[in-house]
Amino acid sequence: MRENKPGFEFNVTLPAANFGKTLNGDYQSTGGWVKQVIDDDFSVAQYVSPQYFVDVIDDAKLHLGALIHPEVKGERVWGAAEPYNWNQVLGIVKELFPGKKVSDGGADQGADLGTVPQERSVWLLNELGQNGWTSLRESLRRDYA
Repeated sequence: MRENKPGFEFNVTLPAANFGKTLNGDYQSTGGWVKQVIDDDFSVAQYVSPQYFVDVIDDAKLHLGALIHPEVKGERVWGAAEPYNWNQVLGIVKELFPGKKVSDGGADQGADLGTVPQERSVWLLNELGQNGWTSLRESLRRDYA
């Protein structure tokens, strides 16, 4: 981009694991990890270390904002709302859906202690009419009932 100086801007979105419903109802992506864990299937999740997540709607808004917002130029827009681990997900699901039989998870999985630049992403979500990130709890409540 710097070398060739085309007549357009180029922004990149860098989303974490996307949690939430898909447009076609097919949970083959990272959103499927949550569905599998809720259904007591850890065949994939056992290999997924604690990391950040982003709600699919927040991610879509960040993609849109990176595409159309006139102030976003040549930027990396991080889609990383908050860190999670599977025991945390299962604990939230048990609280939200007390009638659902959910596994107890396993050993302490630790936490992602890394940090991700979020200021610009939160600013962009606010510019698009949303007050910050959708929380893990809200994403699970809305999309995995």
